[in-house]
Amino acid sequence: MKNSFSILRSKGLAMKAAVAASVLAMSSAASAALPAWATAMVTEAEENVTGVLALVGPVIAIAIGGFLVIRLIKRGSKQI
Repeated sequence: MKNSFSILRSKGLAMKAAVAASVLAMSSAASAALPAWATAMVTEAEENVTGVLALVGPVIAIAIGGFLVIRLIKRGSKQI
């Protein structure tokens, strides 16, 4: 039983490696075949996402900092 399990496991690993290699080959060929307008659109979308994350980051930091300050104030007021 153990022998057949190890054979199946090794075949499964080989199958996973073959699938991963074929997906990688197809994706590289697909990205190389994109027209210029599609590449520009993807680049613009990436830049927009980066800009939004740069704007949202400080807001999230302020919200977390405010939450922590309120918790500390509540904890301190319970001790009084």
